[in-house]
Amino acid sequence: MNSVHIYPKFNPADFGFLAIPVLTAVYGLAEAWRTHQQPEAVITLWILAAGMSTVTVRHYFKTRPPARSRDIILSWIFLAAAGGTLLLTAFISDTLALRISLLLAAGACLARFVPYQVVFKLFPAGAIFLLWLPNSTYFDTVVSYPLRLIASNLTCFILRLCTVNVSCDATVLTLGPEKIAVTAACSGIAQLEAMFLIGWIITMLVHQRLICRISHWLLLLPIVILVNSLRLAATLLLYSAFGPVAFGNTVHSVLGYAMVIAVAALFWACRSLIPFSETGQTKRTKRRGEANR
Repeated sequence: MNSVHIYPKFNPADFGFLAIPVLTAVYGLAEAWRTHQQPEAVITLWILAAGMSTVTVRHYFKTRPPARSRDIILSWIFLAAAGGTLLLTAFISDTLALRISLLLAAGACLARFVPYQVVFKLFPAGAIFLLWLPNSTYFDTVVSYPLRLIASNLTCFILRLCTVNVSCDATVLTLGPEKIAVTAACSGIAQLEAMFLIGWIITMLVHQRLICRISHWLLLLPIVILVNSLRLAATLLLYSAFGPVAFGNTVHSVLGYAMVIAVAALFWACRSLIPFSETGQTKRTKRRGEANR
């Protein structure tokens, strides 16, 4: 006989708990639009953070872990840190200090309603809403050059394995008489937000334990860098064979879509490499299901 899970009764304090992530999500989206961030990146990151928040909130209402006195202490610590952050305006911008202070204040409010475990699980989503979304263009600029540098050297290594005479100077590849710069569009930064979302969905589907999900998700960036370098190497091989047509929009788009598919497939295949066992979690889930029958 199938059992039906009965959720605990909804109480007035839950409205306060739910209001904080909802208001944070709305504020992050409004700030991203106000500061003219890239729409595709904003929508992708917002969906990612909203999904992370929804999973945490749903799990809280399903389990209802009890709040303790230490959670109140954590609330005051967050509140003090939020006030202290406003004093850092001499070292960081006023806007950034305000957003960090808002993130800590949201954590302080959450700790008044729910246990600290829930607060810390919601923090990554809050950081995306309040810090990453309004500054996505700035973060892309900061991350772009290191990605370009790694991709350039790795592409040079791959081409040499293919017996191509190529050299690399920072982010410029010398292929015969031609010098080809690896620009921001070639760094893989444009696909990064989408890959973060796809990676999160895959980890949610294939893992039950949080540590397994985090460990698997950390493999995503190296996979993106490797596959992007293979894409650049393929582009340069096509350029050597067919000339400038390899840099056309059609070839660029086809290889871009192929990169996303390859990253997703390789990331999925790496699920068995995670060293942490999920046996204990599976047993606990089975026991809980048997107890509800």
